[in-house]
Amino acid sequence: MITKENLTVILLAGGKSNRMGEDKGFLTFRGKTFCEHIIAAALPCCNELIIVANDQRYSQFGYKVVSDNYKNAGPLAGIEAGLTASESELNLILSCDNPLISTDLLKNMIENNKTGHISIFTNNKQIQPFPGLYPSLLIGALSKALDKGNNKLIQFIKDQKHQQLTLPDSFKHQIININHKTDYKKLKNEYKD
Repeated sequence: MITKENLTVILLAGGKSNRMGEDKGFLTFRGKTFCEHIIAAALPCCNELIIVANDQRYSQFGYKVVSDNYKNAGPLAGIEAGLTASESELNLILSCDNPLISTDLLKNMIENNKTGHISIFTNNKQIQPFPGLYPSLLIGALSKALDKGNNKLIQFIKDQKHQQLTLPDSFKHQIININHKTDYKKLKNEYKD
C-alpha cells in the first residue's frame, strides 16, 4: 500500500523551455510560481520531495535539487536522475508545466495504483506521462535506454510493464501542459484570480 511515508515526489524542472523562451518553473500564476503551485498540491502525498533541475535557483524552494546525469536527453534523463536520488520504491513524478494539478488528482492516481509498475493516466487514449507513478526499479532500464540514445519517454513507458488509468473528466483540465506563450496567456485568461 502506498502511504505518504513511503512515497517520494519528484518534480521535473530541468527542461530547456525552448518553446516558452523562459524557465517554466518560475512562471507566475495567481501570485505564485508554477513550482509553488505544484509543490503545494504534492506535499500532502509525500514524505520527501526532490526537484530535478540543472539550475540551482530551484534550491530557493527549500527542497533537494539534483541535476541530470545524462545531459540534453529530455524528461527520461530527469526521471533517471530523480529515481537515482530517491530512497523510495515508488515515486510520484510531476512536471513543472502543470500548474493546475491538485492534491485530489494525485491521490486519485495513488489510490488506483494496483501494480507497483508505472502508473499513468490516459486522456483520449493518449498516454500522459505526468503525473505518473514510477518505481525505482526502473533505474537500470532507464540507464540502458539513455546509454543507447533512446530517450523517447512514451516509447519507454510502452516498453515497460505499466498500468493505464482513465483520467476522470473532472481532472482533465489539470493535466494541460503550458508549453508556449499562447498556452500561458490562455491559462491566465481562463483561470483568473
